[in-house]
Amino acid sequence: MSVPNDVDLSDRPAALEQLDVGAAVDSRIVSLTKGYVGSERETALLVATCAWPLLAARMADFARSPEGEQGLPGRLRPG
Repeated sequence: MSVPNDVDLSDRPAALEQLDVGAAVDSRIVSLTKGYVGSERETALLVATCAWPLLAARMADFARSPEGEQGLPGRLRPG
């Protein structure tokens, strides 16, 4: 994944846009994450981190791959 040098992670909407993750994609990634993590609280804590746009962009890249969203759980590792 290529990350622009000028991504400002403190401005979440701008960072997501800059990383090519629209609002609908971000919402879908949050839903998939909640389904995988299994806890709304833990998902909310993860999504609240300043690094979330980077993780969301990486997951969106996986979802766009030939495996699609079905391949995401296999790439996520608990722990």
